[in-house]
Amino acid sequence: MPRKQNGFGNASSLAFNKVNGNTSRGKKKGAAGAYPSNREFGSTVKRSVIESYDLNSSWIRWRKGMEFYYQAAWNKLQQLNPNYDPYNETSKQFIDLEINTKLYQGTAGEIDVKFNGYRFAAKGSDTANHYVIKRTPINPPSLGQVNTVMNDPLTHAVNKEVNEVWAKVTPTSQTFMLRNMIGERLTDGSSEASLVNVLTQAQHPSIFVGKTLNSNERTTVKITVTKASLLASAHVIKNGGNINSIIGELGYVKEFYIEQPVNTDYAFKDAEQFTEETGNIDYFCVDADVNKTAVDFEILDQNQDLPATLLDITTLPALYSTTTADFSIKGKYYYDKGQYQRFYGKQYLTAAVVESEVATASFVVLPFTIESIKEVGTNIEITSAPFFSECKLYSPIGDEATLIFADNSFTKTELDTDIDGNYYHEDAFDENGVALPQWTRIDTDVNPWEQSVFTAVQGLTPAVMYSCSCPAHSHAQLRMPQATDSDDTRKVNRQKRYPLPTAQGVNRFTEGALTQVGGLIQSWATGKYKTSYKQCKHSIAARFIERNKTKEPNSYPSISSRIKFEEKLKGEIQDIPSEFRLSYERSGISTLEVIFSMSEALNMDDAELAYVMLKSKF
Repeated sequence: MPRKQNGFGNASSLAFNKVNGNTSRGKKKGAAGAYPSNREFGSTVKRSVIESYDLNSSWIRWRKGMEFYYQAAWNKLQQLNPNYDPYNETSKQFIDLEINTKLYQGTAGEIDVKFNGYRFAAKGSDTANHYVIKRTPINPPSLGQVNTVMNDPLTHAVNKEVNEVWAKVTPTSQTFMLRNMIGERLTDGSSEASLVNVLTQAQHPSIFVGKTLNSNERTTVKITVTKASLLASAHVIKNGGNINSIIGELGYVKEFYIEQPVNTDYAFKDAEQFTEETGNIDYFCVDADVNKTAVDFEILDQNQDLPATLLDITTLPALYSTTTADFSIKGKYYYDKGQYQRFYGKQYLTAAVVESEVATASFVVLPFTIESIKEVGTNIEITSAPFFSECKLYSPIGDEATLIFADNSFTKTELDTDIDGNYYHEDAFDENGVALPQWTRIDTDVNPWEQSVFTAVQGLTPAVMYSCSCPAHSHAQLRMPQATDSDDTRKVNRQKRYPLPTAQGVNRFTEGALTQVGGLIQSWATGKYKTSYKQCKHSIAARFIERNKTKEPNSYPSISSRIKFEEKLKGEIQDIPSEFRLSYERSGISTLEVIFSMSEALNMDDAELAYVMLKSKF
């Protein structure tokens, strides 16, 4: 029998709990590294040399990619066959996906490209899928012939210190396009690397990229067309002559992308002339108020499965078209001096210096939403909704261009032969009896400071690219609004429900227009990573499928990590059947990941990426 407490209960029942002085890391084991006992914001995880080496090793993703290919843990993206005949037994209802579009669409040197893709089952995605998109240029023109590669580690030690390989190029008629290809992967048919910058004959930048940064300074566009031509359009007639029916549709002016002379419409200002809210000595600014007459203007149908910029705009249905429109564009653009100052040495970079060098400019203005219209006499003034955009300033390249490549981006592709140089694969044919291409091999461990690069005789062209929607490849996290597996089951979303800025996030200028899509995407991809050779297990597997095997990397992880990896890989392979079941249940939920992968392959800047993310229907 319990002892009595004199009618007052337990004397210690009202006492305070003891203070917990335990500073251990907790029962659950975290990622590799030594964790501080005080986990306040700003504290860091310190990893040992071996742990850091294992994390940087690319061997694990290569092994996983190869196993995904061998285990057939993938399937091709398909689309409905427009020529399907249900009464013909040989007719196919579905065919492999192929999307035709243009690279750097709207510019004077746009290039035809096509997309196809693959789907991989995944546990770490809201749709239970990750998508790899392959971009293939169609008959691309030569952008210039490399004549000198400055990759001597002693002579060019300054460049090596900043991880850059410079190469001189003999220009062609299409070399001017290189200025729009910053971040693009270029190839001479064998060597391949990412372009970081393009310099003029004077070794100064040939392009300056300015961005809209403040919401109250967003770009606006006004288009003036005749009222009679608008009333005569089939779209307005279909809506009973109601001109307001064009509100909410997309306006498109190709002229924005074409280089135009810099004149008094562009006001260059230094930071000292800015207002107190926007003044910053690290930037210069351009106030643009450009007017032009007699330009091509179209109103496009907004009801598209994919955003207009991902398709060939010329093939989209136009609700209205004219060649006699007038336009005005007004916006304020900021330029980061830190990106260009090093090319001017002791000369301080100011707005006046840039103004004296640049000759032309173009705007990144994607098909814009029509916000309002106004009747002015016999004309109609169409106004866009304010938006974030970019203004690019160009300097003439001259007789010789200098291209800057990231030294961690070089790869080499060659025929897959044995050690004696013999091609050992048997010839293969597809289901229609057409011979498949020969097997090739890509080496991702190329060191341009020790190996010869860009030695082929053909000119530089955009390379075949593989982009993936997974975080390992893109260094970005996407959010989907759905949280159900299927109609009958429910599961907690495996990704963050609302990605927010992190300590690893990019700065405000680099992020640019991506601030608009903070709830859809959060990126921690630095400039250095964006220009590196990006790969993940899914893109490696896709290359194997396309008969382009990735050579086994030199960076092996430690033995203990490999042992743990083998066990983990075994479990992943066993889980493939259940992952594919979940993949098929949720594959139709969203196209956001496909759109994101296509945007990466099109080398879109942050303004363009934000646009397609906001315009996607998922």
